[in-house]
Parts: sequence; C-alpha cells; structure tokens
Amino acid sequence: MCAAFAKKTCRLPRRNQGEWCIFRRGNRQAFGNGSARMRCYHACMTILLSHTTALRFWRSSARRSEALASPRRAPTQRARIALSRCKKVEVPTSLLIEFESGAVDILVGSKGIRARTARLASHVWSLPVPNNSFCSCSKNVVVSSPEFCFLQMASTLSIVGLIQLGFELCGTYVMRDEGFSVAEEPLTTVAQLGRFLETAQGLRGLDKAKRAVRYLINGSASPMETAFAMLLCLPYALGGYGISRPQLNYRVEVPASLRAEAGRSILVFDMCWPALRLTCEYDSNTWHSDAAAIDKDARRRNAMLILLGYRSITVSWAQVADPAAFNRLVRQIARATGKRLRYRDPGFTRAHFALRECVLPHRR
Repeated sequence: MCAAFAKKTCRLPRRNQGEWCIFRRGNRQAFGNGSARMRCYHACMTILLSHTTALRFWRSSARRSEALASPRRAPTQRARIALSRCKKVEVPTSLLIEFESGAVDILVGSKGIRARTARLASHVWSLPVPNNSFCSCSKNVVVSSPEFCFLQMASTLSIVGLIQLGFELCGTYVMRDEGFSVAEEPLTTVAQLGRFLETAQGLRGLDKAKRAVRYLINGSASPMETAFAMLLCLPYALGGYGISRPQLNYRVEVPASLRAEAGRSILVFDMCWPALRLTCEYDSNTWHSDAAAIDKDARRRNAMLILLGYRSITVSWAQVADPAAFNRLVRQIARATGKRLRYRDPGFTRAHFALRECVLPHRR
C-alpha cells in the first residue's frame, strides 16, 4: 500500500482539473472511473524510467514524439507519489523486452526497496522532484524528461561527455549503436535546459549540468558538427580554442530579386557568425554522404559568396583530423572573428588532445 494513502493524506489531482483532492479517514471520495484507493494504488505502482534507459528511450523509441508532446504535470505528480511507495518495483517482462540490451534504470524512493540485477538497476531518489521532470510513456510507466535525463547523466558522464550529450539533445540528430540518424525536431533547447536547472536546486550533478549548459549551442545536425563546434568554442581549460560561439545551421532568406540566381529561397549555413557575415561550410563525406550533396554545397557556397556578401571558410575532414592542420584552420577563423589566441602550452595541448580523443571518431 502507498505510504501516503496509509497516512490518509494521499493527494492526487482531479482528472480534468488542476485542483487537489485530499483523502482522509472516513472521507474517501471517488472520482473518474475508480475509487480513491484504486487510483492511489495505480499511481504508486508507476515505474519511473531514468538515466541511461531514459536516454535510450529518447534516442530510439517510436513513441518519442508522442511522449515529448504530452503534458508533463500529471506524469510528474505520479512520479512523486510513486517515490513514496514502500513496496519493491516489479518491472513487467514487456518493458525488459523493449530495452533488451543492458539493465533497465528506474528511480525508487528509498534504499530499502533498491534492487540491482543483470536486468534491473534501481537508483534511490529521495530529493525533491522538479516540476515537469517526467513524460508519459505508457499506462504505468513514465520516463524522465530530456532535461531531467540530462541532469541525471551528469552524475555518470565527464563534463565533456555531458556537453556532447547536450549538443545532441538540442540538435536534430540522435545517436544509435550503428552511428546516428536525423531527427525531426530537437528534444529540448539550451534555454529549456537552463530553466529546468534553475528549478532543480540542491540536486546531485546540478553544478556540473549548469556548467555544461553554458557551452551548448542549438541546432547541431550531426556528431561531427558537434565535435567541430566543441573543438572550436570550448574554453582552453577543456581543450577548445575559445572562439566565440556561432549559430549552427543558420537559415538566411534570399531576397526575392536574387532567388533565380541563387536557385533557392532559403540558404542554410552550416556554421555562421551573422554579425560578421562569416560562415564555415563543411566540404567532406564526413558530413555529406554523396558527391551530389558536395556539389550542392559548392553551388550554395558560390551563391552565398557572390550574391549575399558572406565570407566562407571551407572545412574538410582532413583539416579536422590533423591537429597541425586544425590549428592553422583555427588561426584563420580567429583572425576572421577578431579572437586573439592566448593559450599556454603544454597544458593546452594536453587538454586539446584529450578533447579530440573524446569527440572525434577513431576510424577514418
């Protein structure tokens, strides 16, 4: 039985209202299609997906869009009630099958009901649950929201790994076991992450998460775009060159008088500093998989340079992969953006190579 119900003070929201309904001894009210006791029981039996399992859900689930669009207030309240339960969680077989590789991560409210097996890893969460922390997954399952998942992963990832994850959550791609795939929309934004963390006072991993958010940029479309942005813009202490942050996949509307010559009405710049009218354009099969895409980029770049007056710096995989060539490329970008490089060796070089090891693919 739910601990809150046993104390006769179980609080649950009415089905269609935001009001609170209090259940006390001798005053058990029924609402919706079930009794107060039954509704309390179902709330208490809710399973809370968290950490790596929540991240796997957001990366691969067919229910991703539906869960992302669903209201978060009711699932979050169900989660708060579930964390007060005093009974061990029984994870249904269907959930284990859905997440067949690795253990299923869930949150529980106390150490007494914590369990760890080959297929189940429960994490004790006894701290306050921030608003909008959960999304509905199924009838008896809620999943940590992208923002709450980001905070949870702060306790297991390095600062660089957390920044890399933040780029993905705020970007239009998702990582897969076999690489990555394009997503229709970002799971969250830098602003949404920041607002969530401001309401999550006193929680584990909060300081690291807030630090990571400072370096995120919206709109990355691939892991290589993320890697290039991190190598370019992270501070010296983390191995980056401290270049001012650009906008990724920046859209520019072509004036009507120039659309015929440009061949399109909208240009999308891979990386852009709008105030400086400067762009970096990726010219490699690392970012684009076929010759037609590369040729399309070349035509776009010519239209951009001639018709719209943007300066463009072309970036290839060879330049990114070779540290010396990348240093020369960064100096070119630094001059164009007015950045004076003042890093100190050997400390910076060690940090830079450590960053490269984390963010760049090892097979090329």
